[in-house]
Amino acid sequence: MAADYFHKTLDDIKVVLGEYILIENPMVYDKDSQTIVPYEIMTQAPIYDDQGILVKEAEYRTLDEIKIPIDDQGRMLINFMGGRSNPGRGGVQTFPVRSFSGYAQRVPPEDPALWPPTKALANKIVMVGGFFQGFDENTTPWGLMYGVEVHTNALNTIIMDNFLMELPEGIEYLILLAVVLLVAFLTSRFNTGWSLLAVFVYLIGYFMVADMVFFETKNLLVNYATPSIAVILTFISVVVYRVVVEESDKRHLKDMFGKYVNPMVVDKMMDEPPVLGGIDMDITVFFSDIRSFTTLSESMSPQELVALLNQYLTSMTDCMMDYTGTLDKYIGDAIMGFWGAPLAQAEHAKLACKSALKQLELLKELNEQLPEHQRIQIGIGLNSGICTVGNMGSLGRMNYTCMGDNVNLASRLEAINKTYRTELIISEFTYNKIMDDSAFICRELDDIRVKGKRKPVRIYELVGYDGSLDI
Repeated sequence: MAADYFHKTLDDIKVVLGEYILIENPMVYDKDSQTIVPYEIMTQAPIYDDQGILVKEAEYRTLDEIKIPIDDQGRMLINFMGGRSNPGRGGVQTFPVRSFSGYAQRVPPEDPALWPPTKALANKIVMVGGFFQGFDENTTPWGLMYGVEVHTNALNTIIMDNFLMELPEGIEYLILLAVVLLVAFLTSRFNTGWSLLAVFVYLIGYFMVADMVFFETKNLLVNYATPSIAVILTFISVVVYRVVVEESDKRHLKDMFGKYVNPMVVDKMMDEPPVLGGIDMDITVFFSDIRSFTTLSESMSPQELVALLNQYLTSMTDCMMDYTGTLDKYIGDAIMGFWGAPLAQAEHAKLACKSALKQLELLKELNEQLPEHQRIQIGIGLNSGICTVGNMGSLGRMNYTCMGDNVNLASRLEAINKTYRTELIISEFTYNKIMDDSAFICRELDDIRVKGKRKPVRIYELVGYDGSLDI
């Protein structure tokens, strides 16, 4: 029908399967001049003012050829002009619909000029077919449509040179890859809520661009379903991966720090993971050591010594964790720990002092259960200040610990208990942090100059606490 309309025979048409059907130099009949003229398409409708006076004439484009894009099976995409027409009076009609019985019952004169306007067919293409519900209905993007109207839309697509074009397959793959990578990046970098919002924005924005920009203005079909499904699946996959990895990291973190710190601190760290690798933090460092351990070990069998040490270390370590401290390490019979890391603690010095006093109480209770030759005496040193805290060591084996001059000072304060015949010595830096609490009972001892420091450090004996040590 298109060939007849353009005054071409089938021999004039070139067909390349998978590419196009070509109609060259289409010509149409002009009823005004009654001649065959080159085919023109209106690109701009005429403009009239309110009085019906022509303001701007219509604009036309002459077609040298009509190239129908087809697939390898010779099929073309139909550019439907609207939903199916309603033949009833006053119904919406995409194309004019007339009853065939109106022509069959009342044959019009032979001269088309004498035909009534509603039946005029001069220089028109007429499609004849069934047009009632339940007969020859076909599924289209606009819903069910009668077969004759499907053919009408197909013919209109050809005649109006209004073909739908598809993006090349390579570009579709690039778009798919780009959106998947973008969503994966955003979902992995931002929290789930913002990532979900970004996915919704993409789905809406991509639909608007694909439909309102490319389809409506360029007749270009952009694959919306595949990238959108890929985006949703990517989002779900990354979220699931993050949940699995984060849960694994949390378990690893809990396993690692559960051996060092109070369980309440570990729970907080799950919500606020510490920065590992070495950071400067204000902490209070704790050192304790058993006095005359060599003499003690010589008076006991190895099994008895191990049992006693385990009992002592368990009691001291549990006490430290009860006061939200962090166990650094055991150095033989010595204990090293700190407060204020991995989570910052505003009153780390007070907690450390209370824990040290409580440990001395627990040690007294432990000694009352032991024979006199097995009783333990310890010295404790506390110092507060900025230290470097983090996981240190090698990639294969690391330890969460602290380093710095303030750590060394705490160690020396523990050792200097021997000189002053005391059990618990704190530095002036720790004293300054607890002095606002009058319940702490301290005795000034001396100004000492420790190895590696020129300026003397004032030291105090922490005698006790006038109140309950419970937290």
